[in-house]
Amino acid sequence: MRPSAPAAHELDDFPPEHWYLSDGFSMPFRTDTQRREDAVQQTFEPRVTRTGADASIRANVALRWDRSRPSVGVDPDVMWVEPRLPKGLRSVLTWEPGVKPPRVAVEVVSRETAHKDYNHGPSKYGASGTRERWVFDPEGFGRTEAGDGPWVLQVWRRQRGRFVRVYVGDGPVRSAVLDAWLAEGLR
Repeated sequence: MRPSAPAAHELDDFPPEHWYLSDGFSMPFRTDTQRREDAVQQTFEPRVTRTGADASIRANVALRWDRSRPSVGVDPDVMWVEPRLPKGLRSVLTWEPGVKPPRVAVEVVSRETAHKDYNHGPSKYGASGTRERWVFDPEGFGRTEAGDGPWVLQVWRRQRGRFVRVYVGDGPVRSAVLDAWLAEGLR
């Protein structure tokens, strides 16, 4: 379920400019952030094989959900998508036949991404249809605009049509979507 439509006076500003992705945009990677993203991906891939899930694991690939505004999207660090994506797909385009929003999207916070991961990410992932979002911030770079945080782990989940934060802390916490424990072991 998509978030409620904006009020009439907000339509000119919806979606906000920061929701648009630039083709060819590439976020600079820090070695420790890349290592953590790789660890998540390398944990997901054997689980897919072991469980026989019809899933694709993608890292740093655009997720786009608005066919009328195809530049609107988000770039998860790692995502688990079911069913398996068609071969050759360069972006996850949820309006394409058989392409669904991620079951899980993971963000590894860095100094450069902290603001977007804490403040812009929740609404974008909520609009995208993502079922569960994990935010991992082991170095404590992030804060919400209200001054909350940082937290080592945050879990956002789709519940009764809303995308809500269901956990903040140091972990461990259980992922309802993957039926697995998340821990702070990626430090």
